[in-house]
Amino acid sequence: MQHNINGSDEFVNFCSSFNNKYLVNGWPDSKDEHWKFTRLQKLIPEQNLFKLDKNVFFPESLIEFSKDSLDASSIKFFTSDFFKKNKMTDVIFQNLSHAYKISFPSDFINDNPIIIDIELNESSWCSPVFLIDFGIKSNLNIIINVHLTSTSLFTPLFSLNLLNKSSVNLGLNILNSKNKKLINSGCINLIECNIHNNSQMNMVVSQQGINTARSDINVNLLEEKSQFHFNGVYFGRESHHNDITTSINHISPDCVSNQTVRGILDDKSVGVYQGGIKVFQNAQKTDGQQMSRVLLLSKLAESNTKPALEIFADDVSCSHGATIGELDKNQLFYLLSRGIDENEAKKILINAYLNELIGEINHLDLSDLVEKASNYWLKQNDMYVDS
Repeated sequence: MQHNINGSDEFVNFCSSFNNKYLVNGWPDSKDEHWKFTRLQKLIPEQNLFKLDKNVFFPESLIEFSKDSLDASSIKFFTSDFFKKNKMTDVIFQNLSHAYKISFPSDFINDNPIIIDIELNESSWCSPVFLIDFGIKSNLNIIINVHLTSTSLFTPLFSLNLLNKSSVNLGLNILNSKNKKLINSGCINLIECNIHNNSQMNMVVSQQGINTARSDINVNLLEEKSQFHFNGVYFGRESHHNDITTSINHISPDCVSNQTVRGILDDKSVGVYQGGIKVFQNAQKTDGQQMSRVLLLSKLAESNTKPALEIFADDVSCSHGATIGELDKNQLFYLLSRGIDENEAKKILINAYLNELIGEINHLDLSDLVEKASNYWLKQNDMYVDS
């Protein structure tokens, strides 16, 4: 079932090797600690309803950077521990729809963001693999918008490699933009990011409006002074399930990582954040921070948060924290005492919560992505307050 593979015979054979692995391992399940909070049973029984989509157009904005083919030297990027241990890797390669290598040259700078819009058709399944290299001293802004329909499945795998002194701002926005009644839509992302000397990745992920969404992110800070800054946000309503899972590996000294994840959950929706930081013995002077904040708008909503620190070095500054709660009753009482209607007061507090998130993101294109996603969710739920 492989299509549109821009690769050598060696790489095609590598893709084919996953057939047997998939038959043996199947889909991830709750027996795997990594997947204990996100069960894919809603997607798995109906996977045959999805037709592999051969017609998703490759973004024109990337054509000039995709002239290199995937070859034997590319295989090593898809055989890391992260990909080998994750059953979703087998699922993606077994049902591969597209595979591309994208190379941005050294010293490449784009002032305006590269916008990639991916829109899936009804009953379609798109399962692409991307190997993306960012050249030395490159500086890029990329926004990926994934539009799912009421019955569609998107399972991409990304291997991102930042060479020395490069800087990348990457935004991933996942939503049901047509706001159709959902039947069974899902988006399961696997993302591995390898960051080399004095390079920096700023990443934002926004998830909303689909039945099951999971972003599984593994970051390797490979050389000194590499940095990873992450902001994640998910919006849940009805019975939507959103999961953001991160693993940050501090392998070299003097590296920085920051993770901030916020969720807002209504109705019977579920939110998951599993955030891990591992500091290797050689990684002295590590600075690794993570924070999760979830706002519950319903007593039936559920939040599962699992922060984890694994530290084998002495000279480090690492912390994690998590808060889960309802709207602040004191703030609500204050607004009510000023004669503001209760529903309007709740809207004001919800808008303030999301505006605080937007203010935490330093890069304009990425904060703009979250602002648009927030406003979209607020308007769909009749909670938007014009400031």
